[in-house]
Amino acid sequence: THYQTETGGQAHAERPKLVALGGDVFVVLWEHWTAGGNTFEGTWGMVIDGTGGTVVEATRVSSSHLPRGDDAFALDGEAGWITGDAANRQLHLHLVDATLAYQKIIVD
Repeated sequence: THYQTETGGQAHAERPKLVALGGDVFVVLWEHWTAGGNTFEGTWGMVIDGTGGTVVEATRVSSSHLPRGDDAFALDGEAGWITGDAANRQLHLHLVDATLAYQKIIVD
């Protein structure tokens, strides 16, 4: 990545995911961390084509973490991932479409 914080500090990407949406369109997802890996800045995404060319520039899509061990997946033309909320006994389905529009669906 080419991350640099506003103060010139270090930043990096964690938990990268690549989801094929079909039709030569891919969503790339990753967690953005700064200050030596101590501050989570959100989940970011970008859309690329089959050659790696940028279709939609990188942007922050969510404040939710990506799963560490589970892959993101395609669901009805969107990239998705699931997180849990133990306190409320819920699952959260996170979806990002090919324009990087984000939505969270609570499954309880």
